[in-house]
Amino acid sequence: MQLLEKAMGGAYYEGAERTIDTHIRNLRKKLEPDPSQPIYIVTVYGVGYKFQGARHEARSEERRVGKEC
Repeated sequence: MQLLEKAMGGAYYEGAERTIDTHIRNLRKKLEPDPSQPIYIVTVYGVGYKFQGARHEARSEERRVGKEC
């Protein structure tokens, strides 16, 4: 919220939390192979969201393949 308030010049919008959640949900629909199990845009509880790049995807795939063996 601090970043949003700074971007808006200190003004606070009541629905700002839901607005951010909606944008993240829409981005996940467009970017994630399975939006219900995000690998690119992950939630950091108590903080916000974090973007994971391609390196994270490769590691996730390695772990998934390792579990199948």
